[in-house]
Amino acid sequence: MKLSSKQKLVFILAFSLLGLRAWSQSLQESFELAAHYVQISQFELAAETYERILFFDQNNTYRSRCFDQLAGCYIALGEWEKALTQLNFAYYQQTTQKGRNQIQFRLIVTYLLSGKPQSAKEEILILEDDLSEEETDRFHYYAGITYFSLEDFANSKAHFEAYLGEESTPLRDELDNIFLRNEKVSRINPKRARRMSQFLPGLGQAYAGNAKDAINSLLLTGGLLTLTVYVGINVSIFDAILAVWPWFYRYYQGGYKRSELMAFNKKERKRAEIYQELLQLLARR
Repeated sequence: MKLSSKQKLVFILAFSLLGLRAWSQSLQESFELAAHYVQISQFELAAETYERILFFDQNNTYRSRCFDQLAGCYIALGEWEKALTQLNFAYYQQTTQKGRNQIQFRLIVTYLLSGKPQSAKEEILILEDDLSEEETDRFHYYAGITYFSLEDFANSKAHFEAYLGEESTPLRDELDNIFLRNEKVSRINPKRARRMSQFLPGLGQAYAGNAKDAINSLLLTGGLLTLTVYVGINVSIFDAILAVWPWFYRYYQGGYKRSELMAFNKKERKRAEIYQELLQLLARR
């Protein structure tokens, strides 16, 4: 049977509509499948599925949600740059200030997780002033963490105090105590430990709190120095310089370098302990 041009046009339109409907259902099913992958922590599969949806979603039905969810997958996978890219896309898809603020908070968290507190600070500074009560709490919480990471402890404490509120007197007292102890941690100076060990081997290790290594360093370098002098007096200065001095200098140099590293590690460890205490305190709010 030969079809007229009008009948052909009707058939084409009908099949096109059926195809669009089927494709729409396929996108929806894909979106649900990606969400399922997220629930079972299959983040790579979820990311691949969201990427396919973004490619084929010509009507932008799922675009905004895909960017946000895709960023979450990349965060879970530790792929920070990809996560940040998707969050920036998601930000410009938002139609409300509240939606943009939510994405901005996620940007702040992602920058902190990726070890970029300065970038997190930049996001904090451009947050809108007109925040809801819940957003204001989140703002002070993340700002406190960001400034702590940047070792700007005065601003960090101010934001944590604002987060705790005026009525949380016992918690604020604990906060004061934590930051007082943090000041003591800040006074640990790795360069000072290095100079102390250069002046007297073992002194820097003692400053860093490692008495055993301090005694070992003092005895070893002291013994080698004594041997250098003994050989120089009883054999020859040339033999002392050639045979013993290199060993003395090697352990002397290794000692003051090690003391600096010990002091640095001690400071980092104490700072991490302070940070954990802060998070535990804030969780009790």
